[in-house]
Amino acid sequence: MKKIFLIICISTLMLMTSCGNSNDDVIRKEEKKTVESNGKENSSEKESSILSEKINDNKESTEKEEVDYMGLLKETVNEICEKNTNTNELYFKLDNTGEKPQLFVMISGNIDLYTYKENEYVCAEKNLEYDGLQGYYYAQQFIDIIEHLEDENIPNSVWSCGYSNYVSNWNHAGDYTYSLAFLNEDNVPEVVCFGKTNKNIRILSWYRGIVVENDLGEKGTLYCSDEGMFCKKIFSREYYNYTFYTLEKGMVECEHTAQMEIIGEEVNYKWDDMSVSKVEYENEFVECYDESKTQAVSSNMEYAEFRDNLDYLFQDYEISDWKRSYIEYIIVELSGQTDDYSYNLMDTDGDSIPELFAMGEYSAAGNIISVYYDGEVYENILSSGGLYFIQNENKYHISFGKMDHYYDKIFHIEKGKCVDDFVGEYGLEDYDNITDEQGNLLPYIYKWNDALVSEEGYNTLFRKEFDSFNALNVTGIYDVERILSILTSEY
Repeated sequence: MKKIFLIICISTLMLMTSCGNSNDDVIRKEEKKTVESNGKENSSEKESSILSEKINDNKESTEKEEVDYMGLLKETVNEICEKNTNTNELYFKLDNTGEKPQLFVMISGNIDLYTYKENEYVCAEKNLEYDGLQGYYYAQQFIDIIEHLEDENIPNSVWSCGYSNYVSNWNHAGDYTYSLAFLNEDNVPEVVCFGKTNKNIRILSWYRGIVVENDLGEKGTLYCSDEGMFCKKIFSREYYNYTFYTLEKGMVECEHTAQMEIIGEEVNYKWDDMSVSKVEYENEFVECYDESKTQAVSSNMEYAEFRDNLDYLFQDYEISDWKRSYIEYIIVELSGQTDDYSYNLMDTDGDSIPELFAMGEYSAAGNIISVYYDGEVYENILSSGGLYFIQNENKYHISFGKMDHYYDKIFHIEKGKCVDDFVGEYGLEDYDNITDEQGNLLPYIYKWNDALVSEEGYNTLFRKEFDSFNALNVTGIYDVERILSILTSEY
């Protein structure tokens, strides 16, 4: 009986243990399922989150995609033109200063404002107050401008049209003389306006289709450089005042000021209105501005001449590329200096495209040979003096010098640039000592390509390299108005 009871107890215990183990297994399996389920849910949530992020990113990307505002503006202008037959009474003006460009449309003196809305431009306001024609363009002029706003190199015809439009509708246009100068590092020059009576300077800057007017205040001498900063200098016997500017997005910003005041034998220095020592002043000045790389901006064009020059740039002349390039060079690069030269066009090397010669009216102006090569105009600045060439041989000679020191250069033109072949020089070594101890004039010393030679040897070498007997002399025979007229006509 005891054995039977013991067997029953053991069996019962084993069964309970087995059931317990089975329950634990079930629990563990259930827990595993729960963990796996939670993992799947978490994974699903992560996938859903990633997908949601991707969707949002795509939405943001789509929203951030640049809208073709200029294309839409062009469509709007064309649609307005189609609805209005009298296009001579139709003008367009761009406001590109905000986040989204706006369009002003003037029809027979009535002004409407168009703004961007849901991928199109719609009329937002009607009958705005008339603010003059400044900044308004005919339809085709306006389209030409907006088509080139994003170009790295803005065509001259675009910015010149903008400036011409601005000054044509400027009430004080006749009160200024004008010049074109590059005051920052882009390829669009600024218009420098020097007041005749009010003695102030204004800068007109073309930026993204808009002409921005800047007032520099009191008139002074303006200097520009190739380093993106320009300077106004005002001076007298008692003081020197410098103001240094930069030009960004059409706006002139004052970066630094420098003053040097002379009181008797004492000199006071200031930098940005703070008193400094002479050494501190000079260090700041040199770090800020390199005067050796600057050029004074001269403004000798009256309003009528300035307008005519701009017209040459944006009018649609049916002329060769080299002609248009020379016109642009004269008006833009020689702006303010055009009257310092007389001009000539001569095909000296026989390539069928003439070289443009600008011959200085005085010694300091020098001479310039401008060569059209591979779509560009290359400017070669030479000293003043006699300039000669041998027809169709690409060989040139310039003779110059003064005060007992003279030079002969023989050169050729290669890829638009003048390249020296031979350089001769002769004269006295010491300008202060022209006689020996006995009072006799000292003889000239002759050099050919830096090698000492006799006078006879010098002349022999020169005749060997350049045939002066068959050479032709370059002379300036046209003034600037005449040379521009020739370039815009058949040649």
